[in-house]
Amino acid sequence: MKFWSQAGTDINRYNDTITFIQELSNYMAYDDGSAEMGYSITAPGQVAYRFDIVGEDSIRAVRMYFNPIANDPQYSPNPTQGSFLVTIFSSLDPPNNIIHQNFSFSVPQYRTYGLNKFIEYPLDSVVPVSGTFYIGWTQSDNTRLNLGFDRNRNNQNKAFRKTGTAFQPISFEGSLMMRPVFVSATDPFTGVREPAGASSFELYPNPAGDAVAIAGEVKPGSRMQLIDATGRIALDESAAMGRSFAISALAEGLYLARLLDPDGTPAGAGRLLIQR
Repeated sequence: MKFWSQAGTDINRYNDTITFIQELSNYMAYDDGSAEMGYSITAPGQVAYRFDIVGEDSIRAVRMYFNPIANDPQYSPNPTQGSFLVTIFSSLDPPNNIIHQNFSFSVPQYRTYGLNKFIEYPLDSVVPVSGTFYIGWTQSDNTRLNLGFDRNRNNQNKAFRKTGTAFQPISFEGSLMMRPVFVSATDPFTGVREPAGASSFELYPNPAGDAVAIAGEVKPGSRMQLIDATGRIALDESAAMGRSFAISALAEGLYLARLLDPDGTPAGAGRLLIQR
């Protein structure tokens, strides 16, 4: 996503652009994918990581990155000998706060052929969740598992540990590299479904300078909108097949062209480049 603003007469055109990449996938994550540390607990206990969703969904796995760089080969017991139970919590208040726990133990897998490689640990069954829930693990001994820890993004208020009778916030600023994976077994394509019976239209010429005309199927009473990069409606006029629109007052750049039916329902979309 890009946002352009008029930043004055700065000769560096990049100074007026804000860019943000939003990944849409089948998992949720707080970390940036890069581990600066490893996080572990040193006694039998549990780790819980809070997530919030709107509505309902189902978790089928938890992705975890165990940081091999944090391992001390001389440490005993060695992290590669550790084991844990993947656990899903509904809250941090016992006694009925665990909604799922795998029957079989998992072991930390340290991929040494590349950094920041997540391992997906499937749940024994799909777990429905809603609102607030926690993913984490239950550990039966004091082996340091060294889960990846991202120091660049601080989500300390969402991470908790229990080595005694109650959960406590973790002591470090950062994000645990642990991610809930939802029902889809593969990363789905994300998009917008085209409206049924969408109109087919074109704007010409394209690129255009002072005027542009519409060609194609247009219902009587429709409207044509041109929307600039900031989301502002720069033009909103009645539309008809063959009608010409004056655009000499609009700034150069790329615009989204949107055709609306008489009732205001989007009927089609395209792009128009204004260039002089």
